[in-house]
Amino acid sequence: MAELHKNRANNESSPIEILIVLAKHSRMIVFATVAVTVLTFLILLIIPNKYTATARLLPPQQNMSLSAQLLNFMGAGTPGAPTGNTMAGMASSLLGLKSPAELYVAMMTGNTTFDRIIERFNLRKLYNENTIEATRKALGKKAKVVALKNGLIAIEVTDKDPQRAAGMANAFYEELDGLLRQITVQEARGRMAFMEKEREQSNQNLAKAENALRTFSEEHGVIQIDTQAKGVLEYVARLRAMIDAKEVQIKVMRQQATPYNYDVVRLETEIKA
Repeated sequence: MAELHKNRANNESSPIEILIVLAKHSRMIVFATVAVTVLTFLILLIIPNKYTATARLLPPQQNMSLSAQLLNFMGAGTPGAPTGNTMAGMASSLLGLKSPAELYVAMMTGNTTFDRIIERFNLRKLYNENTIEATRKALGKKAKVVALKNGLIAIEVTDKDPQRAAGMANAFYEELDGLLRQITVQEARGRMAFMEKEREQSNQNLAKAENALRTFSEEHGVIQIDTQAKGVLEYVARLRAMIDAKEVQIKVMRQQATPYNYDVVRLETEIKA
């Protein structure tokens, strides 16, 4: 029994013995600690901090029938791809659209938006790229724009500078808003030009009708039309004007809706009647 206690005492190290062992290896311990500290510091210097700015936005309400015009205007496509074959790219993009959010994602990741972001933040110099295509690809790796299941759009931009990351995330929405405003203005101008053209055509038709009536009166010696005939002619003229107005309305609607749209079918039925 005494021998068992003696063996346990021999196996157990006293605090003094532990300190002696540590003192003997103090240089190694200090060296290892300093080496780990220096290595960690060097790693932090080599691998810079990265910050990710996140933004969420609700897609603005926009007529989805303008999808082709929007995609054609913005030059949608894979970031970094050279601009070309616009119609083919537009068709392939339209086939993949399932919601308004996806349309706006396509707008914000198109070459037009990317090029404006690159210019605003001088990214070609920052990323040290020689071509615009390479700069687009570099931006595409750092900026993610996706449509969420809840209908929102998520914008995430990663950068070494937190302020620049936040500014770029906000810039994507600003560029989207600018594109929509520009397209809306162009659409309004197109409508006005179309309506003006139709008005001029109606005036020409009216002038032709007046000349034809004047020629008929001169050839047949008709000086004054009786009241009943005048009323019939005025009614026919008003009816013709109503038909022309509805035809113009149909032409405008066909630019924004399908031929099977309820309002288009209704107006066509009224004209035929």
